[in-house]
Amino acid sequence: MQCITTGPYTRRIESSEGRKLGIATHIPASGMGMRGLSQNRYKEAIILYPDRIDYWKPESIREDQKKLLILGPYLPLISLEEVLHLPTENQLPYLARLAGVLDRLFDHEDFISPLFGGSVYFLDDSGVMILPLGWSQQILHFLSDDFTKRLVLHSSLPGRSTAKQRMLFAFGVLWYRAVTGQFPFDDTEDKTEPDILPEDAGDQEVLNNPAQEMEIDVEERKLNRLFPPPHLLEPSLPAQAASQISSLLINDSNNLPDAASLETAVSECHTWMTSKTRVVGEQELALKKESELVYKKRMRRFVVQRTIRKRSGLIAAAALGVVLVISIASSLIGRALEPPRTLGLQPQEVVRTFLESINTMDHEMMSGSVRNGAGSDLINSVLQIFATVQVRQAYEGRYVHVSPQQWLDEGKPPLPESTLLYGIANLEILDSQQPGDDPEGMTMVDVRYEIFSPDIRQEVASDGRTIAASYYQSGIITQRFILEHHRNAWFITEIVTLDEESP
Repeated sequence: MQCITTGPYTRRIESSEGRKLGIATHIPASGMGMRGLSQNRYKEAIILYPDRIDYWKPESIREDQKKLLILGPYLPLISLEEVLHLPTENQLPYLARLAGVLDRLFDHEDFISPLFGGSVYFLDDSGVMILPLGWSQQILHFLSDDFTKRLVLHSSLPGRSTAKQRMLFAFGVLWYRAVTGQFPFDDTEDKTEPDILPEDAGDQEVLNNPAQEMEIDVEERKLNRLFPPPHLLEPSLPAQAASQISSLLINDSNNLPDAASLETAVSECHTWMTSKTRVVGEQELALKKESELVYKKRMRRFVVQRTIRKRSGLIAAAALGVVLVISIASSLIGRALEPPRTLGLQPQEVVRTFLESINTMDHEMMSGSVRNGAGSDLINSVLQIFATVQVRQAYEGRYVHVSPQQWLDEGKPPLPESTLLYGIANLEILDSQQPGDDPEGMTMVDVRYEIFSPDIRQEVASDGRTIAASYYQSGIITQRFILEHHRNAWFITEIVTLDEESP
């Protein structure tokens, strides 16, 4: 088999079976990555045309340079990643094609995922292929390049929103970047952004203009929709395009442009960008000046309000700090006087208690069973699941966590929608070293257990609704626990993974 790299996310596979397309996932070809992708392998990528829908069906998963490839029928195509690195005027025809199929995409929301270079592909026959949500989420998890991080950071809509809103917002980010050459909420590339403080700034010169108050990060800019208006950076930009770009980024659900009109507006942008001259007349200059004034006022108002909030918070924080210092000191003294949580437990019992506490999400018991940071990743994972369960219980009014051991004991009943199956099952003590006569000595306990983690996937129910279906990933872990005697009790000081395998 010959594997030819054709793009950052695409491979052409030549073999005796014929030519195949490989989607490069960048997922390591081992462990949980392989299991997670295998569970999604039978999903299909959707191919959208203005007048029809088709699907790309994966046939197998192969390894290439220790990373996983999804193989299927060959299609000549180019990834969004490659498009976004073309000259800006050459990006717009592809964005127009994407705009032309958005209405069809909105009818298949389970394919709307965080937008990045490997989630969208443009076929030579004018189709637009989009990976299913499960694939995109897993691939994105293993990407760490700066461009992908910036793209996802800018194109992810903050706050609660619909899938349609998220996609239109992301599209607006791509369109803005194509016509201005920069991301909308990032001033690191913006050399033309006007001074936030004009001479008549007022508001006590924005409360004496401390430099730190002027620094606004991307998330703050997104949340408050603070971006230089397109006309400010490109005064000759067609008015309809500038208006629609701004509407997409502001993302008011009651004032979003119609997806059907976007293709025409983007195409007009392309015509404007490729014209030999971009005329900037008096009307355009007046519009630029007006945009600049509006932007300055919005930025100034935001900085003033944020500065006042911060300074008001400092007074409250100072008072709260005194209370917290006293509280923490009392808590530390109290804990120091408390007997160890593992007092009276033998090493095997300490290990069993630690692991079984995963199922009850008793992170305090887990933390009280270890020293020197042992098991911190596992404890943090339990904390995250615990916090998620608490928030969702308050929001949804139901308990969403299921213990794997309980689930197995009950015969693996169907999991309710959006349920988190998390924890361990089938715990076995394999071997243990008996403590010696030295009370300060060490001992070891070897165990094997099956660990489960939730895998929530978007699926279409029989009634046509898009639901969060409950799946899980699991693996069989063999570990060695090293324990030391301290304060008359045994504590876990190190956890070594000896083996990890699929169930």
